[in-house]
Amino acid sequence: MMPKPSSFEEAVRLFNQRQFFECHEVLEDLWRPLPPGAEKEFLQGLLQVGVGFHHLLNHNHIGAKNLLRAGLSRLEGVESQAAYIPPIDLNALLAASQQALQSVLNLGPDRLTDFPEHLIPIVRLIQPSSTNENKNTLPKKQGV
Repeated sequence: MMPKPSSFEEAVRLFNQRQFFECHEVLEDLWRPLPPGAEKEFLQGLLQVGVGFHHLLNHNHIGAKNLLRAGLSRLEGVESQAAYIPPIDLNALLAASQQALQSVLNLGPDRLTDFPEHLIPIVRLIQPSSTNENKNTLPKKQGV
């Protein structure tokens, strides 16, 4: 049972517009009914990364740190998202989110207002003609 592409695309649109709470609502509706597996892990990981950025924009250091870590851990644990329609560029999302998390950690709770918001990534949908195995295969898990 795969999520409707239109609902997933709506979640991506909301994420990219930094409407992370609304994105969370859409993704939650998509992942809740799914059985355990890669699809559920992927959607829950994306949801958690978005909630992490929501906390970041609200200057909640602990929430940002914890949710970004949890979301990245889930996304890094998914070997491939090739089954998703439409697929996203996971490597770019992971790299940018890891960089943002590192900045959150470096700034700490007292300087979180100094976070450079240009580090908040966008989710890039991959068009079917440009889909290839390299973009859909995740790198090995790295700790942050």
